[in-house]
Amino acid sequence: MAQRNLPKERGVLHFDSSRKFEIYSLITEKISQLGDLNKILDDVLAILKTVTGCRHLAIRMIDSKGNIPFSTHLGLDKKFLDSEHWVTVRDCLCGHVARGVLDKSLPFITAYGSFFTNSLSQLMAQIKASYPQIDKGTLRDACLSRGYESVAIVPVRSQGTIIAELYLSDENKDLFPEEKVRFLEDVSVQVGIAIQNSQLYTQLSESQKKLMDMLNSTSIGIVELDTKGSILQINSKGAELLGYSSAEKLLDHSIRINELNVDNDEWERFIESVDESEVVNDYPLVFMAGRQEQHLEFSLNPSRMTGKTSSATGEPSETSRTGSGLKKRDWARPRLSP
Repeated sequence: MAQRNLPKERGVLHFDSSRKFEIYSLITEKISQLGDLNKILDDVLAILKTVTGCRHLAIRMIDSKGNIPFSTHLGLDKKFLDSEHWVTVRDCLCGHVARGVLDKSLPFITAYGSFFTNSLSQLMAQIKASYPQIDKGTLRDACLSRGYESVAIVPVRSQGTIIAELYLSDENKDLFPEEKVRFLEDVSVQVGIAIQNSQLYTQLSESQKKLMDMLNSTSIGIVELDTKGSILQINSKGAELLGYSSAEKLLDHSIRINELNVDNDEWERFIESVDESEVVNDYPLVFMAGRQEQHLEFSLNPSRMTGKTSSATGEPSETSRTGSGLKKRDWARPRLSP
């Protein structure tokens, strides 16, 4: 990994390896939190700035068109961002790192596929003399023209595919001893996990939205309860039947369904019938909506999900959820379709 042909300058900034586990743990903690991806990546860059000493940091994600725009950054000026926004995986060093096509036999390319230098000006001069096979278009002067000397570009992978890259640069020389570069490569794995988790979370949210859109289009009220009767999810028709103008208004109050002006004795008999037969169809219950009685029929199918979770005592816990359908009861017929 060492730049064997580049002499070391005096005053190399020492990488405090004793802190790398602390920093790595802190980054892992940030990444484990599901939330806004840009905010998570901003936090990661802020942490990396403290340990690397670099003034300019960024994470570039590869988009569906093969471009690698800056997703988040610290310390990069607007002119630099404007000049780099068009970069694709075919252009310059950032693009070549993103493609994973760099010659790993070169002293400034690591086995992991990262590029790093502790003196960009010196490296550029040396490349022209010693590595004429390198495409000149690979080494544009966007960084050099701004006086950046220490530069590192680290690929970010997810399931073996490069999906982004870490970019770090500074006007000072010698900010990237080998141990620091290896640390950045370890961090890149965590960044890949954060991006993948965010993408999966987005896909899940979109799937849930599509599912709720479909459920809201039905003429049957659908409600998901836990074992205590708390409403976990409900569609628009279900909220309407229970006297609410929207599902959001009902869910915002964290209401248990047996608190909705239903006869408690009848509710308990309903729950007992579920315990006995597991599946209940068209069970009649009466709710009070203002001064009017609302006669509803419940059809209920229990679904239990059991799993171990960490707790203060370390004991396993069990979660049980119950799905229920409800419809308005028409007393002229014993059983109704919606």
